[in-house]
Amino acid sequence: MTATLGHRKTLRFWGWGYADEDLLPAELQRLQLLAGQLGAGGQPGDEPRLDEYELPQPRIEAPPRLDAMMSATPYDRISHAYGKSFADLVRMLMRRVPHPPDLVAFPRNEDDLTELLGFAERSGAALIPFGGGTSVCGGVETDVGGDYPAVISVDLQYLNRVVQVDEVSR
Repeated sequence: MTATLGHRKTLRFWGWGYADEDLLPAELQRLQLLAGQLGAGGQPGDEPRLDEYELPQPRIEAPPRLDAMMSATPYDRISHAYGKSFADLVRMLMRRVPHPPDLVAFPRNEDDLTELLGFAERSGAALIPFGGGTSVCGGVETDVGGDYPAVISVDLQYLNRVVQVDEVSR
């Protein structure tokens, strides 16, 4: 069982698909070949396991009010570090995640989001919204640079319904 605060079926942390679905040997071999041809700095091995990644300790601690929605589990941090582009997949196969988010937030409502935004403002942490995690353009990558003391990935999976619609008068 993978430790996560998410509710959806567990995704493969290092690429497309679900964690309980294996790549065919030919698919993994093709990925390894492409990564090697692109000069990825060595030949990726077999499918990665979470315990093969060295993660730095989170640089920030959530206040008690936010504890229930914040995760620092290896699965949540690693699976929110990158999107799903080919370059992201190669980095994961190479076991390279030098800038994982310090925390992953799973807000469930507007109040949670308001508290989280206030915490980020007070602490100076960067917030990165994370929808389905399928970004192929670097939009969810947590290497923000600059003077941010920490990075929090904000997983929006619980904010999945329309609460109110404002009608515009004509």
